[in-house]
Amino acid sequence: MQLLEEMIPFVKEMRHQSAGRGLLKIYMLGSALVALGVSGWWQKRLRVLRNAHQTQVSGKASY
Repeated sequence: MQLLEEMIPFVKEMRHQSAGRGLLKIYMLGSALVALGVSGWWQKRLRVLRNAHQTQVSGKASY
């Protein structure tokens, strides 16, 4: 949510400075891909930590 709140004023400023529509689309696409990539990285990291914790609690390795 914070990313979106930061992005909206930036987009308005780019439009005010008459940045090309193509440039704006590329920036928005890049921002969305970064947000999804970071989100996926955190999900993977949390899954690894959760599995490590379960292995430690149960004493068994689950692969």
